[in-house]
Amino acid sequence: MILVYSGFFFWILLWSSTAGTTSFGAWGLGFALTIIQDVFVNQLGLLFVVHVVAAEIMRPQLKHIYDVLNNAAMRTAGVEVSAEQKGTVVQHFSPSCRAARAFEAFNLPASLALRFIDDYDVALCRENRYISLGVIAFVIVAIPTIFAAVSYPTHAHSQLVFQS
Repeated sequence: MILVYSGFFFWILLWSSTAGTTSFGAWGLGFALTIIQDVFVNQLGLLFVVHVVAAEIMRPQLKHIYDVLNNAAMRTAGVEVSAEQKGTVVQHFSPSCRAARAFEAFNLPASLALRFIDDYDVALCRENRYISLGVIAFVIVAIPTIFAAVSYPTHAHSQLVFQS
């Protein structure tokens, strides 16, 4: 980002060397306000949406997945290795469950828990997948995304603007 801002500032300096000091002052003020807006408004808004709103939206599903995996881990306590789930679909199609049966990871505690995951556990994990977003969360996430998608002109559109 610093490299981009440096490039913009260098372009302003080159352009203003032929345009005069009044134009340089106007462009410099615009450039400074753009950096201030980007750092203090856009980046803080992005941090809020990504790290606060998204985390709160995912929290119920992650808690549910944690509960299912914790229950599966408790089932493995004191169970012999020969009793692991071998005929379930998840044990064949899940890369993490296949890796848990590898020789290098066979004695790891997480590997033991993954070898006991069955299809019912996966169905329970997917139970909360289709939770609808709240209106406020939808507005906070969707509106900035829509504005970002429509605010940048496409290459063809910008060519038409410059040619007319």
